[in-house]
Amino acid sequence: LAITVGNATVGASALYPKSLTEERREVVENATYSTGSHTARIGIDWTTYRDSVSQLSAGAGLYNYSTLGAFAQDLTGITNQRKNYSTFVQAFGSPSRDFHPGLFNVYAADTWKLLPGFTVDYALHWERPMLAQQTWVNPDYFETGSIHSPAVDLAPRAGAAYTLGEHTVVRASYGWFYAPYA
Repeated sequence: LAITVGNATVGASALYPKSLTEERREVVENATYSTGSHTARIGIDWTTYRDSVSQLSAGAGLYNYSTLGAFAQDLTGITNQRKNYSTFVQAFGSPSRDFHPGLFNVYAADTWKLLPGFTVDYALHWERPMLAQQTWVNPDYFETGSIHSPAVDLAPRAGAAYTLGEHTVVRASYGWFYAPYA
């Protein structure tokens, strides 16, 4: 239950209680092969997420009082068969919302020790996001029935590392990374 008196919240906020949870599950399989100055890796990676929000704003009700006197009159019990709050708001519905995306990734990478103290890394990743689809669709706009996720997400990556001394390493890298949803 939430109460505001003259635009100031008394007690709990109308936005609470709420809970946020994230659960991540990942399965990875890879193979590594070393020969000479090269170390090659290939592999697959499947990751699923479950983000859950449980929040219903003003789910237990929100009483708005315009003045402190109006609030005090309701607390005394002397109301003359009327209440002094100016508005009452209550939300109904399910407080839970879940988002279940997934990401499938196939990659090949190589680490090459070009010279003593100088290493070059390069890789190619193919990523396929699996976005959760909507449960509510507007029949007037059929495009609202699905969220597009691109199927060709090639993500090249390259890097180099050079050892300057016993305690100093200089690194540089470049790579493409995709954000399938904001």
